[in-house]
Parts: sequence; C-alpha cells; structure tokens
Amino acid sequence: MSREPTPEESGIYEQSMEAVAQILYSDETHSKVMTILQSGAQDPSKALASAASIILLQLKERSKGQLTPEILQGVLKELMMLLGELATESGAFEVNQDVMMQALQQCMSVVGTQQGEEDPAQPQGQPQGQPQPQGQPQAQAQAPMPEGQGGLINGAMG
Repeated sequence: MSREPTPEESGIYEQSMEAVAQILYSDETHSKVMTILQSGAQDPSKALASAASIILLQLKERSKGQLTPEILQGVLKELMMLLGELATESGAFEVNQDVMMQALQQCMSVVGTQQGEEDPAQPQGQPQGQPQPQGQPQAQAQAPMPEGQGGLINGAMG
C-alpha cells in the first residue's frame, strides 16, 4: 500500500538525488567508488553495496535527519542503478537483477542500521518501534519538518 509522495517529500527526494550526484562525482569519493567497483568482480553485489553505503552515509550526514526511510529507499534504488551503469561501463562487471537485489538488501542492512542516528535518546540495539525509556512519544522523534524550514542539504548545493 504505497501512497503518493507529498510535494515536500518529492522536493527532498530531488535534492537528495542532486546531492548523491555531487557526492559520487566529487574527486575523493569517485576514486573510492571506482576502486571498489573495479575490485568487485568476485562479488559484484558486495561491491555495489559497499560503494552505495559510502555515498548514502555521507548523504544522511548532510541531510541532518530529514531523510525518511521511504525517501532513502528510493534514493538507494536510483543510486544502485547508477553504480551498476558505472560498473558495466568501466568493464568491472555486469549487473543483472539478482546482483542488484542482493546489493540493495546488503546496503539497507548497513545503512538501515544507522537509522537511529537521528535520535540520540534511542538506546543502541533497541528497535525504533519500542517505547523509549524517557517516555518520549515515538511520533515526536519523527515529527515532520516545520513549514518554512530550509532545504534538505543546507549548504551542500553551493
């Protein structure tokens, strides 16, 4: 049961994809990603997941907690396709649907475990759906961004 994204979510997604491109094609990150992809012929899904994790963790840091799991998952899918094209074009390895699905699962297990970062009150190892010890309502930890607050990547686009 998926719903249509709100205009705000669509804007955050578009800004996130722009930031992904900036991160991916920055000199430092691009060389790391290409090294990972070039050495990934033995385990292409692991190489894709590792390269995507580097980029997504930087994106999450820049986003300051504004990425919802739904937006993150959409960005990850687009990023995987982009990385798959880079791997194929560079001659590192061919990417098929099975490799892509395995890489998505591996990356979500790495990046997904980082979800609690935005809420320092959440004890490590405690699932996010569990009650928080301070009595803080779960909804408050994921409150929507107030109207009029600046864009997702504040300053990363400049």
